[in-house]
Amino acid sequence: MKVKLVITVLAIVGLAAHSIWPEFKVDPVSLVFALLALLPWLNTVIKSMEIPGVLKIELQDAKAATRKLVESARIKNATARVQGVSSMTAVGEVLDATARVVVRINQVGATDPNLALVAAGIEVEKALRELAEEVGLEGMGRPVGQLLHQLEAAKVVPQDMASGLRDLFALRNRAAHGAEVSQAAAVWVLGVFGPTLECLSELIRGRTHRK
Repeated sequence: MKVKLVITVLAIVGLAAHSIWPEFKVDPVSLVFALLALLPWLNTVIKSMEIPGVLKIELQDAKAATRKLVESARIKNATARVQGVSSMTAVGEVLDATARVVVRINQVGATDPNLALVAAGIEVEKALRELAEEVGLEGMGRPVGQLLHQLEAAKVVPQDMASGLRDLFALRNRAAHGAEVSQAAAVWVLGVFGPTLECLSELIRGRTHRK
């Protein structure tokens, strides 16, 4: 801190000395002194500056991105059905495929929040594509956003849930492109992931039984 202060003071003195000359004007010499005055502080400023939700995904970002899913009636109903997954695992009960996926990704989240969030998004996307196939839509080879729009238009996926899934995919994409996911954010998202995947699995089963 003292070194920074000395450098800044010396640079300001140099700038002042340069300015006392009658022919003073803003020229390269003045700019060099001004830069020297700021240089010691730039490193601190850059390190402390983060773009919220872009360079890092915090708990508040996770809550904002999953708010619509949390408030969805279908997700609320599914939440109760997955709350016993951990206890069932503890007593050795055989879990269905959806529950096994939830348990596995939660285990990943304990050591790698970024990977867990991305993996959760992939599993939700896979379920949407399977659901699309069940209702006669081409689920492969098209962007998930477009597919979700078609499922919503066909009233297969409720509007509130579709909107929440878009927010979840946006968060997943940020994590996949390098945004650091905090442990608290990962725990929150994975808490919503289980009921969401269960809800989609229920929709798939319902369509399968109609055939």
